[in-house]
Amino acid sequence: MYRVEPTYSFGKLVYKGGASKLSLQTSADLEGLAEGVFEGPKKPTLIERDGTVEVKWPKVWPWDWSRTSGAIKLREDVPWTIELRGGASDLRAELSRANLRAVDIAGGASNVELELGRPVGVCAVRVAGGVSDFSLRRPAGVGVRVRIKGGASGLVLDTFRFESVGGLVRWESHGFAEAEAGYDLEIAGGASSIRVAIA
Repeated sequence: MYRVEPTYSFGKLVYKGGASKLSLQTSADLEGLAEGVFEGPKKPTLIERDGTVEVKWPKVWPWDWSRTSGAIKLREDVPWTIELRGGASDLRAELSRANLRAVDIAGGASNVELELGRPVGVCAVRVAGGVSDFSLRRPAGVGVRVRIKGGASGLVLDTFRFESVGGLVRWESHGFAEAEAGYDLEIAGGASSIRVAIA
């Protein structure tokens, strides 16, 4: 009997209710779109439907969050959109081998590390709701554009360092405007301890 592998044209991860103590990475050995391992008194399930993987939580009391952690692996051979709704804290995303189309974090972010690879086109990274201790690393030769609304403190953009910047911050790495691929980072709601660098 031959096993027929499913084919996917895209993948979308939707994580509702806030992502805490979560790691994301890719794998070339998955049969489905994604798989997850979670630790804690309450554990979510991954529901896959029509290319979308939703992390579905049972009812979780506020004091359960500090005891909950998880790791999600994403299929490596499909383009991904990642939506984290309700914010993110203590997030480690090692996605250097992922084909990312977009990353959207709504509800704020703290202690977040994104390790990204070479995008096929321009990949939008959006964070809304205030950000602290956030880093985005990319390969050499991949450009990035940064826009921060609401001011920033402790800002590092490649070789440039700023103690405090008010209002709207705009910056882009050399050659970004002419490149066909890169990262477009937008942060809304103010930011502190932000680092954008080459890995």
